Amino acid sequence: MDFSHLTNRRRTQGGFTLAEGMIGLALGLFIATTLAAVMVYFFRNSSFIAGHVTANAKDRISIEVVGREIREAESFLKLNPTNMVMRVKGQPVELKFDAREKRLYHITPQHTRLLLLNCQDMRFSYLEPRIGSTTLENYQISTSATCRVVQMSWNSAIPSGVGRVATVSNSIRFMNRRPIN
Repeated sequence: MDFSHLTNRRRTQGGFTLAEGMIGLALGLFIATTLAAVMVYFFRNSSFIAGHVTANAKDRISIEVVGREIREAESFLKLNPTNMVMRVKGQPVELKFDAREKRLYHITPQHTRLLLLNCQDMRFSYLEPRIGSTTLENYQISTSATCRVVQMSWNSAIPSGVGRVATVSNSIRFMNRRPIN
């Protein structure tokens, strides 16, 4: 018996063999898994970036308030690493960092305002220009009577995806505008 006509018909018909189908399925699963991993990676990074942008916007508003108060201060009444009291427009204004709550507060006789949340730590430094110095970077530690520059440094915790937190370090200097005696 001649079976050659059956073999030739099989080759002319379309379709895949079992081996070809298994290889195609494996490649498809590999590509789908890779694509899913890339999407998860971009989702986590975009949520971190969105959290970072939101935190920076809130920090910027708080920095504007702090900067305005320090620039307009008539005198500094109390200077500590975690809080300061100054007289602005005849009224006492306190900037107080609560380490337990991890928050910075702006306190006046009329109200208490929350400025920063999720501060892992915060520190105020009080500086004055060195005598004869012409550069802005050459400062020494000062007292409440001679303070001209306040440096505020803090670390903020920013959510960076599910169950993860990133820490961002910030530092800024403000110069007081009161006349030097």
